Amino acid sequence: MNCAQAIEAMDRQFVDGLEPALATALRAHLEGCASCKARYDRLAAVEQRLDQGFSPERLTQLQSELFARVGSPGPSPAPAARAWPRWVAAGAAVSAALAVAVVATQGRPPEFQPKGAGTDGYTLKAYCVREGAVVSTAGEDRAVRCRPGDVLQLAYSAPSSTSLGVVSADGALVLIDPAKHVAFAPGNELPLPFSTPIDGWLTAPLRFEATFTDPASGDVRVRRSFVVEPDEPGPAPRVLP
Repeated sequence: MNCAQAIEAMDRQFVDGLEPALATALRAHLEGCASCKARYDRLAAVEQRLDQGFSPERLTQLQSELFARVGSPGPSPAPAARAWPRWVAAGAAVSAALAVAVVATQGRPPEFQPKGAGTDGYTLKAYCVREGAVVSTAGEDRAVRCRPGDVLQLAYSAPSSTSLGVVSADGALVLIDPAKHVAFAPGNELPLPFSTPIDGWLTAPLRFEATFTDPASGDVRVRRSFVVEPDEPGPAPRVLP
């Protein structure tokens, strides 16, 4: 199994689950691939953080809302026995629920409404989520501020089916690999079905470049960008004598 196949298997994990043979192959790949293992670790971190803030019933509701927004019938029932640790599937489901929690249950300030809707209609918005609440939002060429332990969530708008790639300007962090030509349905401010925990990679402002491409030809339709920068905690309040 190569990295592209592993990422595809990860995507299938939270939609349909994996048969034992594929789960075993994925587990073997993760043992020897640091980047793919890091992706699973991020899912595990999201699960651990959000399991403390959402009840199972609320997670199920939010996940259903996500699939309704993107026009999917939703995940198939989980098999009675799994050959993969519970947190793998649960982590992906929690990430999907987080996406809905950010976009569907939070208010949208007017200054962050999709830009260019009257022209090309392609937008990408970044959200920083802290303890289940949006603390920072950024649109085109603006900065979203996050701290370690926060979660970065993206939402996109597209007038037609599109492939999307999101990579840091220095190429060190790939949120969506452009080479995979992952297709996304058209819609307005649809949340991506995964989140990225903020950890040691955010030590200075980091620009991300997003490319919307034609799924058939691979031609770039439009480019968008946003910045993620560290949000330093404010000074402690002074205690008067």
